[in-house]
Amino acid sequence: MSDDPVCLEGGYIAGTKVPLPDDPRAHYEVSNQLVACNRLYCPHCAIFVRVFSGYRRRWPPDRAFDSAALYDAPDPDASPYLQKGEGADHFRVYCCRHTSDSTAGFNDADGRDAGWRCAGHPPPA
Repeated sequence: MSDDPVCLEGGYIAGTKVPLPDDPRAHYEVSNQLVACNRLYCPHCAIFVRVFSGYRRRWPPDRAFDSAALYDAPDPDASPYLQKGEGADHFRVYCCRHTSDSTAGFNDADGRDAGWRCAGHPPPA
């Protein structure tokens, strides 16, 4: 973690109706101006969280969910753990190597005990 500005309440994951900026300086800093954190970090795995926009976790699953395999997937379209369609365009799937989460809403990044936190955002130039 750094001393750079962090998202309110440690950061949030969100569905595609909430912005997930490409600019690492953009972050959730005003409570009524929702922004998904683009710098979520997993201290358990010591990696940044990966995000798949427009996907949801495959349901029903055809195998046990493997967060590490999803994290390492070079092509989300070929992943057996993700699906498009059936309303998935409103979802984002977030994962590190030990866990994953999927949402179409706006949820605390540490929800369901993921342990994810905003790693800080570079200050404006």
